Amino acid sequence: MDINFNDANGCNALHIACTQGFTQTVQVLLNHWAMQKRREPERIFDIDVMDGLSLTSLMKASINNHLDIVRLLLQFGASPRVVTNRGESSLTLACMQENLEICERLIIAHADVNEVD
Repeated sequence: MDINFNDANGCNALHIACTQGFTQTVQVLLNHWAMQKRREPERIFDIDVMDGLSLTSLMKASINNHLDIVRLLLQFGASPRVVTNRGESSLTLACMQENLEICERLIIAHADVNEVD
């Protein structure tokens, strides 16, 4: 399985699963990604890869209010400090949705609370 395959919008399987809230699929993809990363350390497996709109999987899970997926992504090393081309982070997007639980989780994971978009 090529977890780096992108569709016409630049979305990979992880992006789509995070958007739709498919927690078990996200878990399978992250486990596969981690296994591949250990098996082929020279190959790049970037959990923070952006889609065509410059959104990461963590951003997609944050804006769609998928707390369990946000937790999984952070456990696997997703960065809450990545920003879109418009200067928005996962924290910014979670704040827009007024999701306090996700905001708290991102802050605990060292999201930049002083960022300005």
